[in-house]
Amino acid sequence: LSGGEKQKVSLARALSFNPEILIIDEPTANIDPNFIKLIESTLKSINEKYKTTILIVTHNTAQSFRLCDEIVFMKDGCVIEHKNKEYFKSPEKEFIKEFVRLN
Repeated sequence: LSGGEKQKVSLARALSFNPEILIIDEPTANIDPNFIKLIESTLKSINEKYKTTILIVTHNTAQSFRLCDEIVFMKDGCVIEHKNKEYFKSPEKEFIKEFVRLN
């Protein structure tokens, strides 16, 4: 299996258990762009239908804005900001502004 296929199987396996909390690391890395929308809509549906808390680890700020209600910004293993996603559309800290701008 390719990296993207392995990721799809891993996500399907995790979802089959109907977990209360789902922790996902880079859920759409190495995935065909056409499949990204399906994964994102599936995650949103699971969150809404089953009230599953989904923690997504990602460098993709656009995806964070699409999927998350709250965002925790970390740097060097430390939490720098934990706010509603609206805050990150115009953050106060320069390095967060730069990160959001670059992504």
